[in-house]
Amino acid sequence: MTHCRNSLAAVAVLTAVGATASCAKGCTDAVEGGTAAPDAGSDGPKDARSEVVVHDAAVDVPNDLAAVPKDQEAEADGWVPGGDPGWNDLTWATGCKNTQVASYPSFAVPALKWEDCGAGLPGCTRLVPNWPNAGIPYDRAQLFKSGSTLRFSLHMRFLGELRKAVYDESMIPVAAWRMDITEGGCGSLLLQWTGKHLCQGLSGPTNMTHETILALDSLAGPPIKMYSTQGLVAESCNEELLVGSSSGGYPFIRDLVSGEPFWITFPNAMGTLPLLSGGAAFLMAWGSGPTGETLTGWSWKRPNTVQQVVNPGSELVFDIRSDGTTLAWLQTTSKSIYESAAGALWTSPHTTEPPEMKPAKRRDVPSVGASYDSKGIGSGYYAMVDHVTGKPERNLHLYRLSDARHWQLPCPADLRPAEIIHVDDEELWATYTTLNDAHASILRHRIDALGPGD
Repeated sequence: MTHCRNSLAAVAVLTAVGATASCAKGCTDAVEGGTAAPDAGSDGPKDARSEVVVHDAAVDVPNDLAAVPKDQEAEADGWVPGGDPGWNDLTWATGCKNTQVASYPSFAVPALKWEDCGAGLPGCTRLVPNWPNAGIPYDRAQLFKSGSTLRFSLHMRFLGELRKAVYDESMIPVAAWRMDITEGGCGSLLLQWTGKHLCQGLSGPTNMTHETILALDSLAGPPIKMYSTQGLVAESCNEELLVGSSSGGYPFIRDLVSGEPFWITFPNAMGTLPLLSGGAAFLMAWGSGPTGETLTGWSWKRPNTVQQVVNPGSELVFDIRSDGTTLAWLQTTSKSIYESAAGALWTSPHTTEPPEMKPAKRRDVPSVGASYDSKGIGSGYYAMVDHVTGKPERNLHLYRLSDARHWQLPCPADLRPAEIIHVDDEELWATYTTLNDAHASILRHRIDALGPGD
């Protein structure tokens, strides 16, 4: 099996990386997420106000993005825009200077170019960045798939500025934005399509983050709703919830149905980024006990209740998430969140209730770190990137949850896997990095081409 190499070892870190808290009781009691920000004397945001603004006034920005030209093709020797994108300021995003949306997305960003991954990687296609960049072409990607609908969000680095775009099934842009963050522009790594809306995060120089909810037929805005929260790092959303964390590491959940915001705090521990499954979320609590660090698994449910669902004893929970049918988590023998270790994949039927948990150890897994973005779940499959602290190799693994079947995916010679973008019963999307650990490409792996597995 080909290993994926790099000259730098990845450092596994959680969303919560504040001062280690004590957790002498193992954090076994249910806790309530607070509607106010964490105490000002803590490592959380000092002034985490949250306001909602519902926009219903029109602005002078073309909204019918589906009708704009889509004739731009990616060229092998680079992309040349075919016309003026028609940039318009986001006048409704208070405090965001030099932040604009394109009237004509296909003139703002190229159609994406994909090519075969080459020999030894059947069923694999690879993104070829074809826009002007300085060697690190993008920061993050997000994907939505439902039936025949696919929407791919890409946070691109152009020369001198950031651009973000949403692409359709043909990899043609349907919306595009640009921002100069050195001149007051607002940026974020949240640009998530859902079945009901598009979530876009806009964080500006005042440390205020706008959580904008855009209609799918009016991506240029103004938004259906916009929530503004001080000190928030917006990360992800689905149709019902939006999640993030404070700069100090406190988890945040906004109920998009009620509009209510919740900061999640534990008495003697720090929470990690909540991972969404419908109207529920799962996260870990990092603390310390009599024998060292603790990392336990928790659930969040409406209206605002957090409960422990996994107590791994002397082990640490390095991931917990659900595809709506199966709850999966990793228990490792590590003694610290900063040290990778071998462990096991566990599952239970999906639930947020401790009494309904039916934990079952499915199979051993190789050494893995604690970073949340190196794992993924969807449609009965679980994916993870292995890692041994201090070593350059990383490999991509896929597990079928129905029978714990396993595949180790082959890797291009010049890249190694880093982050899971999306996994379902048809394909696996993952971010790959170069030898200096910079985001370099995205690979799509067809599951039916992976062979029998083991």
